Amino acid sequence: MFFMGAKNLLHKLLKGEYKRYLIYVLCGSMLTIVVVRKTLSKADTTESKGSSLTFQEERSAEKQEDLSGEDEEACEIVVDVAGAVNKPGVYCLEDGAVINDAIESAGGIRKDKVAKRFVEQWLNRALQVKDHQKIYIPFQDDVICKREEAPTDPSGVNKVSNSLDVKGGSDIGLDEAICVSINNASLEELMSLSGVGEVTGNKIIENRPYS
Repeated sequence: MFFMGAKNLLHKLLKGEYKRYLIYVLCGSMLTIVVVRKTLSKADTTESKGSSLTFQEERSAEKQEDLSGEDEEACEIVVDVAGAVNKPGVYCLEDGAVINDAIESAGGIRKDKVAKRFVEQWLNRALQVKDHQKIYIPFQDDVICKREEAPTDPSGVNKVSNSLDVKGGSDIGLDEAICVSINNASLEELMSLSGVGEVTGNKIIENRPYS
Protein backbone atom coordinates (compact mmCIF):
# COMPACT_ATOMS: atom_id res chain seq x y z
CA MET A 1 0.00 0.00 0.00
CA PHE A 2 2.84 2.39 0.91
CA PHE A 3 4.69 1.68 -2.26
CA MET A 4 1.54 2.29 -4.26
CA GLY A 5 1.10 5.74 -2.64
CA ALA A 6 4.71 6.67 -3.28
CA LYS A 7 4.40 5.50 -6.84
CA ASN A 8 1.28 7.62 -7.40
CA LEU A 9 2.99 10.70 -5.82
CA LEU A 10 6.02 10.28 -8.04
CA HIS A 11 3.75 9.85 -11.04
CA LYS A 12 1.94 13.09 -10.20
CA LEU A 13 5.23 14.97 -9.72
CA LEU A 14 6.41 13.77 -13.08
CA LYS A 15 3.15 14.97 -14.60
CA GLY A 16 3.83 18.46 -13.19
CA GLU A 17 1.00 18.70 -10.68
CA TYR A 18 3.37 19.39 -7.80
CA LYS A 19 6.14 21.16 -9.72
CA ARG A 20 5.01 24.55 -8.51
CA TYR A 21 5.15 23.46 -4.86
CA LEU A 22 8.52 21.82 -5.38
CA ILE A 23 9.90 25.06 -6.80
CA TYR A 24 8.64 26.96 -3.74
CA VAL A 25 10.30 24.46 -1.43
CA LEU A 26 13.62 24.64 -3.27
CA CYS A 27 13.60 28.46 -3.36
CA GLY A 28 12.77 28.63 0.33
CA SER A 29 15.59 26.24 1.17
CA MET A 30 18.11 28.22 -0.87
CA LEU A 31 16.99 31.51 0.73
CA THR A 32 17.36 29.99 4.19
CA ILE A 33 20.89 28.82 3.38
CA VAL A 34 21.88 32.29 2.11
CA VAL A 35 20.51 34.04 5.21
CA VAL A 36 22.26 31.62 7.56
CA ARG A 37 25.60 32.04 5.77
CA LYS A 38 25.37 35.86 5.89
CA THR A 39 24.52 35.78 9.59
CA LEU A 40 27.49 33.55 10.37
CA SER A 41 29.78 35.75 8.24
CA LYS A 42 28.72 38.92 10.11
CA ALA A 43 29.27 37.21 13.45
CA ASP A 44 32.80 36.19 12.43
CA THR A 45 33.59 39.74 11.20
CA THR A 46 32.32 41.34 14.42
CA GLU A 47 34.35 38.94 16.53
CA SER A 48 37.44 39.64 14.42
CA LYS A 49 37.00 43.43 14.77
CA GLY A 50 36.47 43.09 18.51
CA SER A 51 39.67 41.07 18.84
CA SER A 52 41.55 43.63 16.73
CA LEU A 53 40.30 46.57 18.83
CA THR A 54 41.16 44.77 22.05
CA PHE A 55 44.67 44.09 20.77
CA GLN A 56 45.13 47.73 19.70
CA GLU A 57 43.89 48.99 23.07
CA GLU A 58 46.30 46.70 24.90
CA ARG A 59 49.19 47.88 22.71
CA SER A 60 48.22 51.53 23.29
CA ALA A 61 48.09 51.01 27.06
CA GLU A 62 51.49 49.29 27.01
CA LYS A 63 52.94 52.16 24.94
CA GLN A 64 51.60 54.76 27.38
CA GLU A 65 53.09 52.83 30.30
CA ASP A 66 56.44 52.70 28.50
CA LEU A 67 56.35 56.47 27.82
CA SER A 68 55.36 57.14 31.42
CA GLY A 69 58.28 55.04 32.61
CA GLU A 70 60.65 56.93 30.30
CA ASP A 71 59.38 60.28 31.63
CA GLU A 72 59.92 59.17 35.20
CA GLU A 73 63.44 58.02 34.38
CA ALA A 74 64.21 61.29 32.52
CA CYS A 75 63.01 63.42 35.45
CA GLU A 76 66.33 63.49 37.28
CA ILE A 77 66.23 67.17 38.30
CA VAL A 78 63.18 69.22 39.33
CA VAL A 79 63.38 73.02 39.04
CA ASP A 80 60.93 75.87 39.58
CA VAL A 81 61.12 78.49 36.81
CA ALA A 82 59.29 81.75 37.53
CA GLY A 83 59.23 85.44 36.64
CA ALA A 84 59.49 86.86 33.12
CA VAL A 85 59.14 83.55 31.25
CA ASN A 86 56.29 82.50 28.97
CA LYS A 87 55.27 79.39 30.91
CA PRO A 88 56.26 79.61 34.60
CA GLY A 89 56.10 76.30 36.41
CA VAL A 90 57.90 73.27 37.78
CA TYR A 91 59.89 71.31 35.19
CA CYS A 92 61.79 68.03 35.03
CA LEU A 93 65.26 68.18 33.49
CA GLU A 94 67.98 65.67 32.82
CA ASP A 95 71.04 65.47 34.99
CA GLY A 96 73.64 67.99 33.81
CA ALA A 97 71.07 70.48 32.51
CA VAL A 98 71.95 74.17 32.63
CA ILE A 99 69.90 77.30 33.33
CA ASN A 100 69.31 77.86 29.62
CA ASP A 101 67.63 74.43 29.41
CA ALA A 102 65.31 75.40 32.25
CA ILE A 103 64.40 78.69 30.56
CA GLU A 104 63.67 76.95 27.25
CA SER A 105 61.48 74.40 29.05
CA ALA A 106 59.48 77.33 30.44
CA GLY A 107 58.84 78.71 26.95
CA GLY A 108 61.75 81.16 26.87
CA ILE A 109 62.00 84.77 28.03
CA ARG A 110 58.91 86.94 27.64
CA LYS A 111 58.88 89.85 25.18
CA ASP A 112 60.31 92.23 27.74
CA LYS A 113 63.34 94.27 26.64
CA VAL A 114 64.56 94.77 30.19
CA ALA A 115 64.26 91.07 31.03
CA LYS A 116 66.07 90.06 27.84
CA ARG A 117 68.84 92.57 28.43
CA PHE A 118 69.10 91.38 32.01
CA VAL A 119 69.53 87.79 30.85
CA GLU A 120 72.04 88.71 28.16
CA GLN A 121 74.19 90.90 30.41
CA TRP A 122 73.93 89.37 33.85
CA LEU A 123 72.67 85.80 33.73
CA ASN A 124 75.10 82.92 33.32
CA ARG A 125 72.90 80.59 31.28
CA ALA A 126 75.64 77.97 31.11
CA LEU A 127 75.54 77.44 34.87
CA GLN A 128 74.43 73.93 35.81
CA VAL A 129 71.14 73.76 37.70
CA LYS A 130 70.63 71.92 40.96
CA ASP A 131 67.78 69.68 42.00
CA HIS A 132 64.85 71.60 43.57
CA GLN A 133 66.39 74.94 42.52
CA LYS A 134 64.22 78.02 41.93
CA ILE A 135 65.12 80.14 38.90
CA TYR A 136 63.55 83.60 38.82
CA ILE A 137 63.88 85.90 35.80
CA PRO A 138 63.19 89.48 37.01
CA PHE A 139 60.55 91.68 35.42
CA GLN A 140 61.24 95.28 34.43
CA ASP A 141 60.15 96.60 37.82
CA ASP A 142 61.98 93.98 39.87
CA VAL A 143 65.63 94.97 39.73
CA ILE A 144 68.26 97.42 38.59
CA CYS A 145 71.70 95.92 38.26
CA LYS A 146 75.22 97.20 38.01
CA ARG A 147 78.60 95.57 37.71
CA GLU A 148 80.95 95.68 40.64
CA GLU A 149 84.63 94.91 40.54
CA ALA A 150 85.22 91.64 42.29
CA PRO A 151 87.57 91.78 45.28
CA THR A 152 91.13 90.66 44.73
CA ASP A 153 92.78 88.23 47.11
CA PRO A 154 96.49 88.46 48.05
CA SER A 155 97.40 86.14 45.19
CA GLY A 156 96.10 88.72 42.69
CA VAL A 157 93.21 86.54 41.51
CA ASN A 158 89.75 88.10 41.38
CA LYS A 159 87.14 86.22 43.34
CA VAL A 160 83.94 85.92 41.35
CA SER A 161 80.63 84.90 42.84
CA ASN A 162 78.66 82.80 40.36
CA SER A 163 75.29 83.36 41.97
CA LEU A 164 73.27 86.04 43.71
CA ASP A 165 69.86 85.95 45.37
CA VAL A 166 67.44 88.55 44.01
CA LYS A 167 63.79 89.41 44.59
CA GLY A 168 61.73 86.24 44.36
CA GLY A 169 64.16 84.05 46.29
CA SER A 170 66.01 82.87 43.22
CA ASP A 171 69.57 81.71 42.92
CA ILE A 172 69.88 82.63 39.22
CA GLY A 173 73.61 82.57 38.63
CA LEU A 174 74.72 86.19 38.22
CA ASP A 175 78.34 87.09 37.58
CA GLU A 176 79.69 90.10 39.50
CA ALA A 177 76.26 91.77 39.65
CA ILE A 178 74.62 93.92 42.29
CA CYS A 179 70.85 94.12 41.88
CA VAL A 180 68.27 96.10 43.83
CA SER A 181 64.51 96.44 43.52
CA ILE A 182 63.38 99.93 42.53
CA ASN A 183 60.10 99.28 44.36
CA ASN A 184 61.62 98.02 47.62
CA ALA A 185 65.20 99.30 47.84
CA SER A 186 66.22 101.85 50.44
CA LEU A 187 67.76 105.20 49.51
CA GLU A 188 71.22 103.89 50.38
CA GLU A 189 70.75 100.85 48.11
CA LEU A 190 69.56 103.04 45.24
CA MET A 191 72.51 105.38 45.70
CA SER A 192 74.85 102.41 45.34
CA LEU A 193 73.85 102.24 41.67
CA SER A 194 75.95 104.06 39.12
CA GLY A 195 74.54 107.52 38.30
CA VAL A 196 72.00 107.53 41.14
CA GLY A 197 72.54 110.17 43.80
CA GLU A 198 70.44 111.32 46.72
CA VAL A 199 68.13 113.52 44.60
CA THR A 200 67.51 110.82 41.98
CA GLY A 201 67.07 108.20 44.68
CA ASN A 202 64.42 110.28 46.45
CA LYS A 203 62.57 110.83 43.15
CA ILE A 204 62.53 107.08 42.55
CA ILE A 205 61.09 106.50 46.02
CA GLU A 206 58.46 109.25 45.65
CA ASN A 207 57.14 107.83 42.38
CA ARG A 208 56.70 104.25 43.58
CA PRO A 209 55.27 101.81 42.75
CA TYR A 210 56.56 101.10 39.25
CA SER A 211 55.02 98.54 36.94
